[in-house]
Amino acid sequence: IYDIRELEDKNSIVEVKLNKCTSVFDEKGIFAPIYEESITNKISGDEVIVCIGQEADVELIDDKNYNSFFSNGIIEVNMDTLETKNKGIFAGGDIVSGPASVIDAVGHGRKAARSIDKFLGGDGIINYDEDLYNNNEMFIGREEGFGTLKREQVSYVDADERKINFNPFELTYEKDSAIKEGSRCLRCDLRLHFRHNPSPPEKYLRFNVENIEMVPSEEGVIQLLDDNKEVYHIKGTDNMKETLLEILNDNGKTAYFIYEADPMFTKRESELLQQYLQKHGKLPDSGDDLDDLF
Repeated sequence: IYDIRELEDKNSIVEVKLNKCTSVFDEKGIFAPIYEESITNKISGDEVIVCIGQEADVELIDDKNYNSFFSNGIIEVNMDTLETKNKGIFAGGDIVSGPASVIDAVGHGRKAARSIDKFLGGDGIINYDEDLYNNNEMFIGREEGFGTLKREQVSYVDADERKINFNPFELTYEKDSAIKEGSRCLRCDLRLHFRHNPSPPEKYLRFNVENIEMVPSEEGVIQLLDDNKEVYHIKGTDNMKETLLEILNDNGKTAYFIYEADPMFTKRESELLQQYLQKHGKLPDSGDDLDDLF
């Protein structure tokens, strides 16, 4: 194994000077390469593609305090608590373990959170707040129609500029583009709370007892759809679940439904009927059976 020490460009011929690596990991298994400076090699070619490694950004730690944190390029910690040699300061991730996985870094984050909580006088029990998930809408996505939004493209450094250096060439989003890209978010934090995630998501649900049981017994507006997923009835009601169950027992036309909780359900019903009228030029044809129900 060799490490690049120098690149020279001589009349369009690139020469790479290498030093031999005699050891990659230390006795603790941490990435800490050692090189034998006297053992070298040279390779010439028309072009060299450099695969650049990574190292920790330690600019926040000044030279005076560097040695109180670092040993062999990583921060020394108590692996049970992730506290550094400086009391009350914790560290985790690759800066502690050397190159590892994202899973390891996430685990360090949770362990450090527990240790910090104890350090501040807590019991070290860190759990997510279930209340954050109890009152969410049942439809994923932050914006209507998010499933069909196109990905925003980032801009790049001009090729003439980036070919002469190894600086990052992919630029960040402009503010407006970042907001648009964020609107495509699927809200993956809620993924475990959904039984079925159609892609792209659809508002309507299959008209069956299982789905109706999820509907709250609250005021709101229901929309009924046929097999072609066309709305044929819109109705405001003071108890959405009860109304849907009545329709389930007495009507065979409904294949799908949409519900929307709203204490001002008569107003919302009127708005939806107006929208339907503008789109179709007529009011929904609910049929005699449903007229009898209501």
